[in-house]
Amino acid sequence: MTSTAVTAASIGSVCAQPSLGARSKPSGLSFSCSKTINVFSGLKASSSVVIEADTSFLGKEGVASLQASFVPKIRPKQVFANQLQPQASTFKVAVLGAAGGIGQPLGLLIKMSPLVSALHLYDIANVKGVAADLSHCNTPAKVLDFTGQSELANCLKGVDVVVIPAGVPRKPGMTRDDLFNINAGIVKTLVEAVADNCPDAFIHIISNPVNSTVPIAAEVLKQKGVYNPKKLFGVTTLDVVRANALLLKGRT
Repeated sequence: MTSTAVTAASIGSVCAQPSLGARSKPSGLSFSCSKTINVFSGLKASSSVVIEADTSFLGKEGVASLQASFVPKIRPKQVFANQLQPQASTFKVAVLGAAGGIGQPLGLLIKMSPLVSALHLYDIANVKGVAADLSHCNTPAKVLDFTGQSELANCLKGVDVVVIPAGVPRKPGMTRDDLFNINAGIVKTLVEAVADNCPDAFIHIISNPVNSTVPIAAEVLKQKGVYNPKKLFGVTTLDVVRANALLLKGRT
């Protein structure tokens, strides 16, 4: 960083004569500035350059504008009050049917979510091993297992979200009526327990046929006087994923 003082600056023209050599003629155009401005000289920045002359073609306003152009503009950081700030580890989730083919991978996905503080796993059997495996995942969510109808109420106490993949899958030769006759009773029993123990929870139903089990759940909640259409959902993601996979397989 060097400091250079220029006492006068003029813009002139150079005239070449054969015998007298090169000679410059001042054109009368000059500028001055009594204040210090920042400029760049080569690869190094000169922090202090003073340009002075008797008169200035820029004028006071032009000099001020030139000086201001070298000053970095600092803009205040914008803060938006309505930005959503997700709070980690605040929701308690219960999976009813956690030992099944859908409940196990679903429990793993929920366990890995930073928004979940507690994961309750319920099934009629074989849920303790699933809970033990999921508890080894290195996330803060606490995993608890509940087995059988007698522990269903404790599983649902203080829960914010209930996911129901319970039921039997559709087997070869089984009609939708056969599937409905089995799963409808399972969903009805589970939703009754939800209405009694966590009526304000969000309820997600995966048990097929979804277009029939969701209306059953709605009627149960209405009878209990806790029905909220904004908190009852039928989950069709599994069907969509399977349909996309079949379409892709058919194209290849």
